[in-house]
Amino acid sequence: MASRNSSQPATWLWLLLAAAVGAGAQSTSPSAPPADSPPASVSGAVTNSVTGAPVVRAHVSLRIFTNNGQQAYGALSNGDGKFTIAPLPAGRYNVSVERAGFIDRPSAGIAPNATVNLQPGDKREDLKLTLTPTGAISGRVLTPAGEAVDGCNVSVEGDAGSVGGVTTDDQGQFRIGGLAPGKYRVQAAPASLPFPPEIRSDGTRDVHLARTWFPSTLDHKGAQRIQLAAAGDVTGVDIKLVETPIVTVSGKVTGLPEGRAFLQVQRTDGGGGTGTQINSDGTFRLWRLDPGKYTLVAMTQGNGPDRLQSATLDIEVGTADIERLELRMIAPFDIPGQLDFDDAGARQMPQAQQIRQGQQAAPASSRPSPVRRVMMRPADRNFGFSVGSNQQVEVGADDSFTLEKVPPGRYRVSVSWGPYVRAVRQGSIDTDGDILDVRNGPNGPLTLRLGSVRANISGVVTDSNGPARGVQVALLSRQPGMGFLSSAVTDKDGVYHLRSVAPGTYRLLAADSDIMMQVQRSQDADDFKDIVELIEVHAGDNLTQNLTRH
Repeated sequence: MASRNSSQPATWLWLLLAAAVGAGAQSTSPSAPPADSPPASVSGAVTNSVTGAPVVRAHVSLRIFTNNGQQAYGALSNGDGKFTIAPLPAGRYNVSVERAGFIDRPSAGIAPNATVNLQPGDKREDLKLTLTPTGAISGRVLTPAGEAVDGCNVSVEGDAGSVGGVTTDDQGQFRIGGLAPGKYRVQAAPASLPFPPEIRSDGTRDVHLARTWFPSTLDHKGAQRIQLAAAGDVTGVDIKLVETPIVTVSGKVTGLPEGRAFLQVQRTDGGGGTGTQINSDGTFRLWRLDPGKYTLVAMTQGNGPDRLQSATLDIEVGTADIERLELRMIAPFDIPGQLDFDDAGARQMPQAQQIRQGQQAAPASSRPSPVRRVMMRPADRNFGFSVGSNQQVEVGADDSFTLEKVPPGRYRVSVSWGPYVRAVRQGSIDTDGDILDVRNGPNGPLTLRLGSVRANISGVVTDSNGPARGVQVALLSRQPGMGFLSSAVTDKDGVYHLRSVAPGTYRLLAADSDIMMQVQRSQDADDFKDIVELIEVHAGDNLTQNLTRH
């Protein structure tokens, strides 16, 4: 069965995690021991987590982070799965293991045997490492009439996101390997050029085959989840593509300068996008969009501060043409701003630097004034293109600031010290929370209201077996598509704690990682309203909110 697979086991992701852990500990890692210190050694075995058999030629790596940087030591396992790494200087090592066809699958975010601490002369001989064999999913992509579809892109969506990038052969067959155990949804996306319908003279009509989820649905929520075991090989995953009308989306962009400009079109569920050049008179036309929700934005060529961009426009494509859309180009603009404070704690700056024990603080008159900054970043993160820009500006002694050359968009604003942005005022319009909406340009001077009193949320997560250990709990904005604001993992008693939460209205969810990913990506608040809890948090609250695992 022919396929072209760009997916491989993501074992290397653990190396990145190990590097991050090590980098965080770098400042406390000891320098290299004296040259005359006796060396240490590590030995052990690598086995298959399913069969218990030894894994041959597995690459075991130990990485140490010191004040002088990073050094790796490694070895390959022999025919019995055993390895020895020596000589080793004393220190704390991050451990990883990899082998094609296997995955060093993390547990609760931390890989087994994540670290090894070695003293001079230590001989660690019992390091037991396991690798989990990967699996595969295979099937065919067919037309509604049951004919094979050649060259169709097929991918899977699982706990770690989208994997795949294989294309079907001339029999419509595909196979996606290197998959970790878990639950997956499979989608097929036929190649489709954005051309108008073909005019035919034989009485037949041109049709559009849309992106389709297994077994035959346009909506990923209605897709069947496939359970893949370690070393599993699930076959017969046949996807029958859905036929939809060829619709046209057309309109005009006003305020268009001379030069090339483009219309970017992105699915709001993160499922890819397309685009087209805008005509010199500002008109545009698109064909063959799959049914679903999209965000449109027009922008001129280039990435400099003078690039023009329109406000975003949301549409939903169904079975009818969408016409007479209007987008307006808006030049970057400056926004003068002012800080306002709920209380003295919101105004107070933390001490600029910690005073070490035994030292005396320098006189206040000789200390440099701490720098206060207002920071801004795009609030809508699920686009396949840039909408808005990151920026940070200093706040003056009179609590004023100016955001310069801001492109239209929605932004999340924050400050560089302790308080949170409780409310945003533009001109005479007040909005609770930290969202600055200037998709259609500024609405007057900006005031950021800062608060310092936060809240705590805790509770117990249960499933059909009672309190659930190791479940992720996520706090999300009420506004969809903004990612997680805070998260926690339940302890052995199913208890979670979310601390220092700013007041506001939030969505709260306890779920497996694949559901979390779908909720985070979704741009529609109604998509998952049956599994999330909507909570109102006030300053100083200590809320108890028990949850059910999904």
